[in-house]
Amino acid sequence: MPHRRDGATATSLEAASSGREDDPLTQVSRFSSLYLYVANTTRGGTTMNSNSAKARENEMRVLQAIGLVGWLSASQLAKWVWGEENLHSARVSADKVLKRLQTNGLVLRRDSALGVYVYVLTSTGAIQANEGVKVPLFKDGYDLSQLDVGRQGPAVDYLTAQHRIGKTVLGAASLRKALRDGVVMGKGWAGADGLVFDSETGMQRAVLVVRNMHPELIKKAKRIKEEVGELELLGSAGILKAFRKELLSK
Repeated sequence: MPHRRDGATATSLEAASSGREDDPLTQVSRFSSLYLYVANTTRGGTTMNSNSAKARENEMRVLQAIGLVGWLSASQLAKWVWGEENLHSARVSADKVLKRLQTNGLVLRRDSALGVYVYVLTSTGAIQANEGVKVPLFKDGYDLSQLDVGRQGPAVDYLTAQHRIGKTVLGAASLRKALRDGVVMGKGWAGADGLVFDSETGMQRAVLVVRNMHPELIKKAKRIKEEVGELELLGSAGILKAFRKELLSK
């Protein structure tokens, strides 16, 4: 994954690359190839003929979608995997797949304490979700903070929309793991609520949910923007206007 070492950001996959592991374009290539299987399956890029094969594909798409964010509700999964053209049909499909995955011990339903049930991967579900990717990207969600559920709602909506138009995305949980494992390089990503990557141009941006004007949040946003470059802020219009003004201050 490209990162800023001297203020430069990789903008094209066609530019010359040194081939070193820390080279921005080397990281673009590495992350793109790693994520290709995930992107195809979660957007339905694979064609399967038999009913059993199609069921298997849908299960993998759901497992990997959950793994990318760390948790998703049934409604969020319906939009992420099946789209918004027919939400009723998408929700029915999501419920059927989730029921099978629960029965097989691959996902666990958790009460978010906010009146919404969310689904996380079990350790077995994470192993299955990692099938087909070169570097294990998904982990189980038992250690997922309850705070994440309330804080990440806007990020999930944004990442879903970006995912549906073909962008590579990571939610907070998978981004934390990718940073620990060296799949995503650069300390600047730490604390971001998501990552969006365009494999065609090599451009990437961090995502940050803004719920208040806390000095530590402003400090974190400045750090992320300085080191990553592109930063997408999510929140109410009034807060974002004041927050952006603070980002411009020294």
